[in-house]
Amino acid sequence: LFSPPVNKEETGVLDGTRHAPASRSDVSAYLGLWRICGRCKLKLYGGYWMCDLAGLNFGITAAYSYGIHLSDPWSEEVSQSIGAVVHQYDCFFVEPTKCEPPCVRVHHAECL
Repeated sequence: LFSPPVNKEETGVLDGTRHAPASRSDVSAYLGLWRICGRCKLKLYGGYWMCDLAGLNFGITAAYSYGIHLSDPWSEEVSQSIGAVVHQYDCFFVEPTKCEPPCVRVHHAECL
């Protein structure tokens, strides 16, 4: 069974006390930190929405994937779309996942 922390001083985390939700302006300011500078067509890569990379000439040569578990469809699709080498990092699953050509991956069995 999980027992929540007793107090913040002992654990460095909150004690489970409910807090009022953030204001609309605070949420807007936070989301603004992640705003994309420009517009792009969205595409689903391995279950994650991001800008469509196909046909873009950004000179991207590498991508990074963290905590890949037993499969990493995101890195496979990204590598196949733009030809970048994907560096995968996972210290719990040390065997590289499958990668159908033209996908190129480098697996790093380490935690970051």
